[in-house]
Amino acid sequence: MTDIDARLREDVHLLGELLGNTIREQYGDGFLDKIEQIRKGAKADRRGSMDAELSASLNQLTEDELLPVARAFNQFLNLANIAEQYQLIHRREESQPAPFEARVLPELLARLRAEGHGASPWRGSWGDWKSSLFSRLTRPKSRAAR
Repeated sequence: MTDIDARLREDVHLLGELLGNTIREQYGDGFLDKIEQIRKGAKADRRGSMDAELSASLNQLTEDELLPVARAFNQFLNLANIAEQYQLIHRREESQPAPFEARVLPELLARLRAEGHGASPWRGSWGDWKSSLFSRLTRPKSRAAR
């Protein structure tokens, strides 16, 4: 795991804890436990080890709990996105590694060159793609599209 991933994970964890505390204060420990059970079931499902836990947790929700649960997960995703955006713009000290998004393309190109792939096959494709995209974005819209 890279340093930026560790920092992002820490930020998301902290924001998740703060959200959990807010939910606990507003709805109580029992409701937070239901959300946590759903979250753990969803993680197990992503790993492919889903048993009936996630379905059972969701089926046990009352009609009055559906909207707050959906809002809780929605808010968590919003907070995770904010943490990711913060990591992207956060000023880094010289000793910290460059962010992943700044390293990925140069590292990929270096690997391709090391494997004997040159830039010439890509140049024409990139130019064609760029001019095609530009023409699509700048051409007048048809009457049907207006």
